[in-house]
Amino acid sequence: PPPQATFTPIPPPPTLDPSQPTPTTTPDFSIMPEINLTTGVRNPFLMGDVIELSGRAKLRSDQTMEAALVTLDGRVLIGQQLELGQFNSWQAELTIPNKLSGQALILIGIANPDGTMAVLESLDVIIEPVTDGENRYLTLDQPDQMATASAGYYLFFSGRAALPIQNLVNLEIRTNNCRETVSKHSLVLNGSGAWEGFIQVPTNVTDDEVCTVAFFGESGSSERREFQWMVPVRPYQDKNPAVAIGRPAAGTDVQAGQNLTINGTSAHAPNGEIRISMQAADGSVIATATASADAFGYWQTDVLLPVSATGEIQITAAVGADGQDEAMQTILVQIPVEEE
Repeated sequence: PPPQATFTPIPPPPTLDPSQPTPTTTPDFSIMPEINLTTGVRNPFLMGDVIELSGRAKLRSDQTMEAALVTLDGRVLIGQQLELGQFNSWQAELTIPNKLSGQALILIGIANPDGTMAVLESLDVIIEPVTDGENRYLTLDQPDQMATASAGYYLFFSGRAALPIQNLVNLEIRTNNCRETVSKHSLVLNGSGAWEGFIQVPTNVTDDEVCTVAFFGESGSSERREFQWMVPVRPYQDKNPAVAIGRPAAGTDVQAGQNLTINGTSAHAPNGEIRISMQAADGSVIATATASADAFGYWQTDVLLPVSATGEIQITAAVGADGQDEAMQTILVQIPVEEE
């Protein structure tokens, strides 16, 4: 029979003399720490997706390296310690939790022993909620990427909620890197479904952007759902008119022969007047109306859609002195063709 394999035991490490100082490794301070990302980051992500990251780095022996997914107000959703591999490479996998959607940040950094950051790189990511099945979720459809806020005036919020805790959706406007709440409002819902609301942007806001937040559930709980989105804000001193359509949402279906409620926000509209026009796909004007804005810019009017209207309809809201369009917004809605 073949000889049995034998192994030489590894001798135990020498016992350190406690009277002697513990040997330490002196960091090589000639190393200039750096970190980079070599993989592309796609957007948007869905809750539950795994964000795969990789790159290269250089750091001293006394420094540590980490990747994290962070909210706009600085809360770490998930983090991972990184280790250098072959050829100074690193890899990370961050699984997106189901608590927050909207805008977030990926931070990749090298930390000094005292906790200060030697190198910090950031990437913007967009996270979308999973809205199918029986999932609890919250969306913030407006404000969106095209929205602009005006200090001193209302900002329109709308979205959808599934299984909201206590049937409440809380809305906030924050400044100071999304850390200071300057305006808030709570909506009571009948249950799951669409919601909308208006919040005034304080007159004294001086930030270039405000953070818009919708949420329900207690902070830190598994039932918490939150949506964060940054919106440019015009200072109150900017007296140029502005207007935005809140309802109906772009792309929705409307019904011919019925009154259509149109509402929205405005800022510095001359005489508070908002002019509404509706055009068919062939360019013909099928309806017009005028709305009056209140002191905070909210306006609303009903427009009767002709029975004969069908197909794509363009809705335009415009403001300006002497009938001139100094600011406007246009959206497209659809009147379905009834099947015979």
